[in-house]
Amino acid sequence: MMQPSKSDLIKMLRDDSGAGMTECKAVLEKCEWDYLLAEGYLRYYGCAINTYDTPHEEWAMTGAQAYKRIRLEEISKENAKSR
Repeated sequence: MMQPSKSDLIKMLRDDSGAGMTECKAVLEKCEWDYLLAEGYLRYYGCAINTYDTPHEEWAMTGAQAYKRIRLEEISKENAKSR
């Protein structure tokens, strides 16, 4: 299966999140072009509430990693049901 190009990833993230193209590119670069991680990062970075005493970007990345893990589990379950 062919991997989407970087420009395709930016467009997909922009379409799915509503964030601007420049922001999507910066987040994808920060997340080493990992789409699910970038999607989660945008979700958590946009949250105003950071209940922990950690830097906002670090907090957002921790949330993004959890988001990615949960989404991968959901995708795995969906694939198992379709078999």
